Amino acid sequence: YRDLIAAATEAAAGRIPVVAGIIVDSTRDAILRGKIAKDTKGVCALQVTPVHYLFRPTDDAMVDHFRAMAAETNMPI
Repeated sequence: YRDLIAAATEAAAGRIPVVAGIIVDSTRDAILRGKIAKDTKGVCALQVTPVHYLFRPTDDAMVDHFRAMAAETNMPI
């Protein structure tokens, strides 16, 4: 993931914003990837999907997922 994000930001070369996509099975893993993206120069925001592959989370759980992502990464989502 780190190499992919680095390649994308290098190719963009500051000409266009890079939004890092995150599709994983847990909030914990999403936060880990979000921190990797944040540490990569040139990433301006995160595009995060809800955790939904194993079950449909409640609306409150989805809100908690995005709040945790925002709090832990301090990046726009």
